Amino acid sequence: MKKQFILFALMVSAFSLGLFAQQGKWAGTIKYQLTWSGDVPQGLPAEYEVKVFEEKTKYMDMTMGAVVITDAQRKNITLMFDFSQIPLEDVSGKWYIREKVADSAFALVSYNFTGKTKEMAGKTAHEVVATYKNAENIEETETFWACKDLGPSVEMTNYPGLQAMPFEYTVQYAETLSCTFTAVEVIEGKVKKTDLLLETGYEELTMEEFQEKIQILQQAMGGGAEEDF
Repeated sequence: MKKQFILFALMVSAFSLGLFAQQGKWAGTIKYQLTWSGDVPQGLPAEYEVKVFEEKTKYMDMTMGAVVITDAQRKNITLMFDFSQIPLEDVSGKWYIREKVADSAFALVSYNFTGKTKEMAGKTAHEVVATYKNAENIEETETFWACKDLGPSVEMTNYPGLQAMPFEYTVQYAETLSCTFTAVEVIEGKVKKTDLLLETGYEELTMEEFQEKIQILQQAMGGGAEEDF
């Protein structure tokens, strides 16, 4: 009887470890519903998705119009910009920027899992309180929900250093415009490693080189050249 109990305990332990190991080993797609608030212009998207393959994610950034690939293992972020349809000699082309995320960036925000949970998209989401300092060096907090069962081992963009996948959170795009992202569907599998590689035909730029192209574009459109990307 004792041996059977020990065997059962080992099986339960192995099963639990298998669940925990989903982070950094999971592949699939997370679909979000977008709820806009404030002065909402027409034509904004109502849906959004993030593809995941183990330690990488891929999604479209709505503010920059760039395809973003994050790599939690290498701690870098790649932004791909397709300017091939812009009829300006010094701007037209397909460009990418790859930036390393400094370890110090992960220490700027602390996370507290409150113990509250709820079911979202068929998964268990945990309530999280993030604490950080704003531009005026004043401490602020933000409450959101995240899932520990999937995604990379660490979040790279919205909540750097978070060891969970954001499932419900709000982004402030402007003083009078915000959007709440809510996970509504999780599709297991159907994402391959090759789906999250840098696409062919893109040339690498430094951030400074890319900013120069943006300034040329702004000038051509009648805007100021002093704005930074």
